[in-house]
Amino acid sequence: MQAVEHSQIVAVVPIFTNLGAAVLPMVLAAIGSAVAIAFRPRELLRLCLENPATAVKSIAVLVVVAGCAFLGYQLLAGAGSQRAVQQRFDWARIAENIIAQEQAGKVATGSTDTPPPIAGGPVAAGGDPPLASTAPPSAPTAPEHLTLLWRFQPEDTMFLGRPTAFGNRIYVAGCQSDLGSYTGILVCLDAETGRPIWQVSELGDEPLKPFFSSPALTTDGKCLVIGQGLHEDRDCALLCYDTSNGKLKWSIKTPLHIESSPAVQGDLVIVGAGAIEGKDGQPTSDPGFVFAVRISDGMQIWRHAVNDPESSPTIDGAGVAYIGSGFNGNAVVALRSDGDDRLREQHVERLKWRRGLDYPITSGVVLADDLVLASGGNGDLVHSNRNAHGLVAALDKAGSAGALPRGLRIYLTEFGIQSFPDRVSGVSLSRQPAYYAISEHVAYANPRVALFSQYLMSDDRPGSGGERFGGFESGLKGSNGKRKPSYAAFANPLAVEKYRGGTDVLWGLIRPQRSETRIRIEVRRRGGKWRRLRELTTTTTGVWSIRAGHRDRQQYRIRWTDANGKRHTGPAIQAY
Repeated sequence: MQAVEHSQIVAVVPIFTNLGAAVLPMVLAAIGSAVAIAFRPRELLRLCLENPATAVKSIAVLVVVAGCAFLGYQLLAGAGSQRAVQQRFDWARIAENIIAQEQAGKVATGSTDTPPPIAGGPVAAGGDPPLASTAPPSAPTAPEHLTLLWRFQPEDTMFLGRPTAFGNRIYVAGCQSDLGSYTGILVCLDAETGRPIWQVSELGDEPLKPFFSSPALTTDGKCLVIGQGLHEDRDCALLCYDTSNGKLKWSIKTPLHIESSPAVQGDLVIVGAGAIEGKDGQPTSDPGFVFAVRISDGMQIWRHAVNDPESSPTIDGAGVAYIGSGFNGNAVVALRSDGDDRLREQHVERLKWRRGLDYPITSGVVLADDLVLASGGNGDLVHSNRNAHGLVAALDKAGSAGALPRGLRIYLTEFGIQSFPDRVSGVSLSRQPAYYAISEHVAYANPRVALFSQYLMSDDRPGSGGERFGGFESGLKGSNGKRKPSYAAFANPLAVEKYRGGTDVLWGLIRPQRSETRIRIEVRRRGGKWRRLRELTTTTTGVWSIRAGHRDRQQYRIRWTDANGKRHTGPAIQAY
């Protein structure tokens, strides 16, 4: 991307052609040299020491180019000032503001620091937070009465992974901006003061590659293991450091990147190396693999092919590793962690099971009793999707292993969509019925789901202190008894989901009349009037489904008449 931008800057330089054609080659050569040096900071430093005059000239040319670029950007920005601008948020500052408001006895509700939904989520511009399947955690599970102890913020650094604590030390890895690219930094901090005990930014004579992976520690806290690289990086390594002094113990190089955070069990570490995809979404080289390394000596024990395993794995007590398979994989995979010789002795394969799912699984995998919990979607921080969808999957380990019957029935007894007035995790009142209908469609399509319920009928009453909306705002009525739009929509759920190829899939249910019912489906284009799309008869349980051509901001609704002659009209729903 940076090369493209600078090539565009160079293309603007012919403005100097009025000075004479003979000058142009010299100008282009100077600009090319200055830009090349700028993207090689070490070369720039060497040039300053060996030839100060040339360095000053190069920097001067670079300043002129940057000025032209800034002027051009301002002109373009002025011409496109009507376009929406994506707002960026300083999450550390948001946290500090929350702490300050709590100390002042104030409640943060809808402040300007409240972050918007993730870009690419199933909302329109300026819309609401993404789908929340349940209310936020109850107050006792959330930290309270926080005070700022210290702040560690190196210049031009962002931390994408989570810190790891051991004793009185905090370990964290980040990415540092370096004139058009990113390098990595690994730091050990004093937990009491936030001061660095040691920090590493180089690997041999080269700068560290940036970190998305989070550091993992051995049980004794003596070794730290972490993967290198962001999504476009290649030739990254799994690194192991001595936590006492920050010295590198060993590294295992891969042709890919390691955004996965390692899982450690005993003397074994397991991690995934993710694929590098092209514009077509297909891997440009190796599609990915999971591998295991012995921590004590840095020897690779085994390697198993898995498409795009950028998920962070977890290991159970039996030594089975669970990891998500991302783009071009769409699965959760269970791998036995024993060495190859041990597996041959047991006459078993490394792959214990693989469960295919609807979306790429890029989240970390979590174990809860006999459940494997994982989440995924059709978009992430790298692969944006304007019509994002996702799921949280709970896979029954016992069922996958044959210990319990497969297809054990599921009863969803408390499901609701958190809505306004909770503006932190709730959606707008107009989106609540749409999101609920989509969720009910997902449940209906799963043959294991035997029951799908609505929770609650009315919102919980606001609290008098602490979090104002700390309970459930998923009701069909507000806490004051006033009906929300979802109250009427609950009787006629309508889910409209946009699929590839410009197709909308409509699914609905006539809840009050669970029998064959004649319905009319209407459509309205942006700014237009409602018109008949189709008339049909539902199934004997009141369910129906059709496909229709997609148009942006097109809305649908259903109308039907019950046995008493009363006409019912459902809410206007657009595709997500």
